[in-house]
Amino acid sequence: MNDQTMIPYRELDAEARNYVDPERVIALAKRRRSAAAAVAVVPVVLAGLVGAVVVLGPGAAHTPSVPAGEGARPSAATEAGALRPPGRSTALPAGPVGRAAYAYTPCRDACDGVFVVLTDGRQFVLPAPADGGPPVHSITMSRDGRWLGYQSHGRYMVRSLTDVRVHAVKSAATDAVFPVAWSSDSGRLLLQRTDSDTNAAYTVLEVGSGLATQLTAPAGTKAFGILPDGTVLFRNENSTGPVVAWSTSAGQTVTIDVTAQLDGESVRSVNLAPDNQSVYVVAARSVEGQDSRELTAVIHADFTGKVLGRYEIPKMDLENQFCDVLGPTADGFALSCRNGSGSMTTLLAVSAAGPQPGIKISAQDWPNHPELAEIVIPG
Repeated sequence: MNDQTMIPYRELDAEARNYVDPERVIALAKRRRSAAAAVAVVPVVLAGLVGAVVVLGPGAAHTPSVPAGEGARPSAATEAGALRPPGRSTALPAGPVGRAAYAYTPCRDACDGVFVVLTDGRQFVLPAPADGGPPVHSITMSRDGRWLGYQSHGRYMVRSLTDVRVHAVKSAATDAVFPVAWSSDSGRLLLQRTDSDTNAAYTVLEVGSGLATQLTAPAGTKAFGILPDGTVLFRNENSTGPVVAWSTSAGQTVTIDVTAQLDGESVRSVNLAPDNQSVYVVAARSVEGQDSRELTAVIHADFTGKVLGRYEIPKMDLENQFCDVLGPTADGFALSCRNGSGSMTTLLAVSAAGPQPGIKISAQDWPNHPELAEIVIPG
């Protein structure tokens, strides 16, 4: 390997060593990320960090083994529907470990880090750079759970969880890199590069090859989705009206009208569905006496404007419930809902089958430090 290729290799190795000690996990996560250099992508082969390379083909059902001493001990991820950090934080090892189900943090800042939960229930703490911990909103997982992205040492790392491929996306000194969306086939990741002057710079990463393509959003728009062929979808960044319009990087335009589906509500967000032929429009209503908006329903409509369903966001057993958008699932839409005190966060799925509350996360050390628990789903 040349020197440039070895850089992310050494960083992942160092991160794994740092995170064996849970006290260092906490110390590292409390520091802040600083800036780095110009945009580039470096494919990395980490064969030296694992015993054997395991590649899952389509439809493979088994989970690759983790080498002994690298966090192979399973942890009880859920207990009576509650998700809790393991008793001892185990670093996410380099190389194949399995597929991700979700990621979460028991508090927004200054806690035990961000955990990725695999489909078999094991939990690993994500590596944090020496200059700061990874914010939960910078973490992403592909729809099939094979790829994981997170901030690290001024780079955005995108690594396979089922083989040894790793890509490092550098950012310019004034930029931060955040995920926007995955294509439905998990082949491409759309990343936004933000700085104090503009939010219009994007990178499309083809995870199979490591090829990165840069593009700029049309003036006044923001990207919200990407198709499997790499076409990016843009919409007006400040639009909240009932006429939902977007354009594509291929020059196409689509307009749908959801006026009949709104009852004094505005449009909070638009999210591309996994079928690539429809969107989920999240509706919200202003809360009297507050600046915030209450999410009320998710409207499913295809590109012709045909409404496929309106799914109400129910009031659960959460005092002063407040919900955030997570994104589409295989058959519906997911939200993260918490109570007013911030002591409990619940994963909520809505679809034609009705609302389905899922796992719950208690805020760490509540009420002494009432900081919100947060969750991230694949996609």
